[in-house]
Amino acid sequence: MTACVTIDRDETLNSADVHSERIPMLKVFQRRQTRLAFGFSIGAACWLLGALHSTAAAQGLGDIEGFTEPYRKLHVACSETGIVASVHVRIGDRVKQGQTLVTLDSSEHRALLELAQHQMNAHGRLAAVQAEARLRQVRLDKLVELAEQGYAHEEELQRARTECEVAAAQVLGVQEDILAKSLEVQRLQVQLDNRTIKAAQSGVVVDVLKEPGEFVSFNDPNVVVMVVVDRLLATFSIPQPQADSLKVGQKMRVYFASQSEPVEGTIDVVSPVTDAESGTTNVQVLLDNAAGKLRGGEHCTLRLPE
Repeated sequence: MTACVTIDRDETLNSADVHSERIPMLKVFQRRQTRLAFGFSIGAACWLLGALHSTAAAQGLGDIEGFTEPYRKLHVACSETGIVASVHVRIGDRVKQGQTLVTLDSSEHRALLELAQHQMNAHGRLAAVQAEARLRQVRLDKLVELAEQGYAHEEELQRARTECEVAAAQVLGVQEDILAKSLEVQRLQVQLDNRTIKAAQSGVVVDVLKEPGEFVSFNDPNVVVMVVVDRLLATFSIPQPQADSLKVGQKMRVYFASQSEPVEGTIDVVSPVTDAESGTTNVQVLLDNAAGKLRGGEHCTLRLPE
């Protein structure tokens, strides 16, 4: 009996020990459940805030991030081929319309132009044929007087008229040659002028593609890359419902981190195409940058009307 009592007592003690060990484990389990529940709550709250933010943006209640870019990018090309003689600009230079950018070697073209001008101004041949024409006309006039008096034959008179017409035609031919030479001078002058590449409009040089001594060909005519920055385009990707309500010419305000006040612009482009993946439409706002305070590639924000 004593042994049985001892065994029961031992079993009772073992059960108590197990129970005492289960209590801390249960508390740990409860704490883990509490943490998981708290984590799920935070995740749900973040998802809800994100959904609300997306909804607000979709309803036009938020700000749309975008960036600026130059109004126009120009690849300045040369219509003539030849060796680059000199480059007059560097990257970053602000150039005005009509300013010289690059000059090609033009020694041969200047020589051809001088030759054409000399030929155009050579009037010796014209003077000779004009003198011959006057002589023929004087002879014809005399024959006409003699014919009226009956001292000249009709055949001789007809021959004199023909010679006079030929002389007049020779004068006309020489005059046409002089006119052709003057047109050739103009053509050579245009070619010579085209070998001096000038800026078609004001802007900033962002790349110089040719250096002195390099060859400009018809297959590779570009010599300088310029951008027009006195006006900028701010580009934004706007949800389609809000983009549909925007019109070209509409006034908008664009915000920059570098500017204390918003910059007012007008909508220049509302793309007719909507991106299938994002459901957004590209909208470009034209900004005045005559003062040069804004830069291309700068981040900006568009606040849509509510």
